[in-house]
Amino acid sequence: MREIELDKIKEIDLGILLEIHKICIEQNIRYSLAYGTLLGAIRHKGFIPWDDDIDIFMPREDYKRFISYCQTHDTSFGFVSCEIDARYHRLYGKAWDKRTIIKDPFTNYGGIDIGVNIDIMPLDGIGHTLSQAKQNIKPFIYSNKVISAMSWDRYRRSITNPWYTEPIRFGLFCATRFFNKAHYTAKLNQRIQMNSFEKMEFVAAVCDTKTFKAIKDKKIYADYVMLDFEGYQFMAMCGYDIFLREIYGDYMKLPPIEKRISNHNDIAYFK
Repeated sequence: MREIELDKIKEIDLGILLEIHKICIEQNIRYSLAYGTLLGAIRHKGFIPWDDDIDIFMPREDYKRFISYCQTHDTSFGFVSCEIDARYHRLYGKAWDKRTIIKDPFTNYGGIDIGVNIDIMPLDGIGHTLSQAKQNIKPFIYSNKVISAMSWDRYRRSITNPWYTEPIRFGLFCATRFFNKAHYTAKLNQRIQMNSFEKMEFVAAVCDTKTFKAIKDKKIYADYVMLDFEGYQFMAMCGYDIFLREIYGDYMKLPPIEKRISNHNDIAYFK
């Protein structure tokens, strides 16, 4: 197999995003660029130069409609979520290029041959008030660490977390060797959807939340705008400035050179 270079990975990711955008426009499905992809759109008008991530958000009902579309229509990309395949132990979906495969020395996807991919994360309601939202999200912050540990083939030290978290991470790794992973994922996925995105004042990508910073006033999703990204335009939450400031602080300032690196361990290949 031939390894794929960073620039080509970005090109492949962009192709997947373009098809998803086309589907969402045709089907009236709401979505927004998210996290580093949104930051890249604002600061670089495209990818963050040293990374290839693409993340998008969808309100839960739109996410369900997108899953249904992928199950009933031919798409050029593969798509998986825990609702579709019990071997997949993530609470968000992945859309990937069928010509490619990724190899990660630490992580597996339950035997599913996922290739170069983008993450599609559902947004769920989390509370009527900020204090209620913080209380409701606490158990999911822990549960998402468990979900992450379940996917590790072998233990690895974190490259982003402080050293003193390692005993906890190692404990989770050992404990999750004995989990019924499909059952745990399915139950957690049900719990996450207990509060409607449409009815709550505060929402979050609960599926991947690790801190209280994930909680956002739903007003930032009241409307959507089009942002330039690699010469195309894609949808983003109208309150993108609030989102980015709360997640990254002074997001227009570049990080130090030593931190301009990708956090990925996986290597992508053409089949």
